[in-house]
Amino acid sequence: MKKYTFDAKNGLWYEQCGEYQLPCLTVPNSKMIGRWGHHHRRYLRQHKYGTYTALLLTGKLDDTLIIIMFVRTVLTVTAPRMKQEYQRNHKQFFSHNCYKNA
Repeated sequence: MKKYTFDAKNGLWYEQCGEYQLPCLTVPNSKMIGRWGHHHRRYLRQHKYGTYTALLLTGKLDDTLIIIMFVRTVLTVTAPRMKQEYQRNHKQFFSHNCYKNA
């Protein structure tokens, strides 16, 4: 029979296993970080290990990677669409341009 005790000092539950008390720890559900989040996580881990460790230990890594995913989506999807929409609505400004509008 397993016994559980609560420690008010640190707010953790402990499970009695033999003569030891082990903390009942759970890992929070990870959030979907997407392709660019995975790329940025790998970059941080390989090149900015201090920043990666600080974000990981404070629990802010997934939130940061979600923001990176959102910004990258805006830059790769939304911004080109906005540019095309603007060019479509303002053809008179772009029709005489001799430079390529890329």
